Amino acid sequence: MCLNSGYIKDGHEKYLTGWLRHNWRKSDGKEIANRELWEKIAALTEARKVTFHKIKVHSGDLDYDCVGALAGAAANKAIQRAFCASQDAG
Repeated sequence: MCLNSGYIKDGHEKYLTGWLRHNWRKSDGKEIANRELWEKIAALTEARKVTFHKIKVHSGDLDYDCVGALAGAAANKAIQRAFCASQDAG
């Protein structure tokens, strides 16, 4: 799953307060996507002053590129572990 910086920034700044007030539901009554991740973000930012910045994809931002590479590598490791576990079970 890929959560881009605009999604996180907008979710935190525009919607999080309402989601919390409405028990993790959108204005149409449907449950929000990625609730478990938003709960973690809410817990981590609750007692902190946090500012989110939207960074364009492929903008040449070195930090963004580094994080993207690390996330991709971690995702590949998780896929390999899951595949190996399924092979061991079968």
